[in-house]
Amino acid sequence: MHGRMLFIALFVVLLNGCSSYAVVPVLLLLNGGDKITDISSEEPYQELIGRCYEIQQDMNVMSTAGGCWIMGDLLLTPHQRVHCLQDRLGVLPKGTDINIVAVTMRQKATGEYCPQILIEHSGSPITEQEISLPVCGHVHFLNWNDVPMTEWWALGDNFELKDTYVQPCQSPL
Repeated sequence: MHGRMLFIALFVVLLNGCSSYAVVPVLLLLNGGDKITDISSEEPYQELIGRCYEIQQDMNVMSTAGGCWIMGDLLLTPHQRVHCLQDRLGVLPKGTDINIVAVTMRQKATGEYCPQILIEHSGSPITEQEISLPVCGHVHFLNWNDVPMTEWWALGDNFELKDTYVQPCQSPL
């Protein structure tokens, strides 16, 4: 049904002699714009919730812009100079524990989508905002996922976080 609505909308816009630029707002309205969906309760992601990891190197908390929005508003990364990273808001030092609190999927109106692993952390003044571990291939070298994947992630794909970035927390004795 969605495809039929899209076809009718495009037909009406073009029939009325509107420019092709008029099609873009119609597409955005039909697609619902950008959205974020919580997939924490789905397999295999529910197994990640509550897991603790220890950061293996200093990590920057970076705000994003443009093409990185789909990866998260704030990213945890060892990088600072990437075209879509803006401001460095802080650093989580090596040895900091992070806990996975949610897995979400961001979708742009264009149809692109990307998972996010959201974390809680200690040892940083940035505690009010969600921080994401980027786990899709839109900006390949920012990707924390160690599982080989194409640029296009699919719902149900597993994550295996890079061991050079994090290791499971040690259980207290």
